[in-house]
This record gives sequence, C-alpha cells and structure tokens, in this order.
Amino acid sequence: MKKNLSKLEYNWLASGVCLTECVGERALGLPPFADPLQATDADMPAAAKYGDGLLPLLRKKRDDLRALGLPDAGMEIMVLTEALRHFEETVKAFEEANYAAHNGDSEAFKAAWARGRQHDFVADTLFTEFDLPLCAAD
Repeated sequence: MKKNLSKLEYNWLASGVCLTECVGERALGLPPFADPLQATDADMPAAAKYGDGLLPLLRKKRDDLRALGLPDAGMEIMVLTEALRHFEETVKAFEEANYAAHNGDSEAFKAAWARGRQHDFVADTLFTEFDLPLCAAD
C-alpha cells in the first residue's frame, strides 16, 4: 500500500510542478491584449495562439498535481482539495475560452475567460493558504 506524502514532501514536489508551469508561462510572454474582457472578434486569432501555448502548461500542471495524490495533512487537506478543484475549473474554463477564440467568438471567449479567472483567484488564494505560493504565482 502506497503511503501518502507528508505535507512537507508534497509541498516540495508540488512547488516544482508549479515552478515549471510558471517558467513556461513567462516564456510565452505577455498575453496579446491588456484586458481580455475588452477583446473583440479581431483579437481572437492572437488569443487563440496564446491559448495554444498556455493550455499545455496548465494541463501539465493539473496532471502532475493529480499524480502526486493528496498528502497526509489532517484537516488542512480541505484547503488543498478546494484549491485543486478550483484549479481544475480554471483549466476547463480556459479550454472553453481557447475554443471560442479559435472560432472567433469574442463574447464566448470573454465569458469563459472571466469564469476561469474567478476560479483561478480562489485557487491561488487557497494554494497560498496551504503554503504553496509558487502554485499561485501564475
């Protein structure tokens, strides 16, 4: 039977996962516009191209965090569980935003992007609460 990681071991490994995502995201450069909520249909090709680079990074982070399992962290596990749930919702919403961008639909892009950012904000707050500031540093 596999023993769960301690919180310290988990946070060490999860921080490495998140650092990899952060480095990849920084390598993408700045998004194609300052305020995605003001994006137009004309902005969608650039948004789609950016999303094509971003989504593999987010999926890898999600999958690598899943692969770690949950640590032995007592009641604190609820904080991490919710952080991971909100991060998964972030990925789903950004996938929807990228799909909309590829279809030139700025209204659907903006709605999905806003939903993704809301989940991301909650996930970041909870990751920080669980002592995973690198996982909130996107």
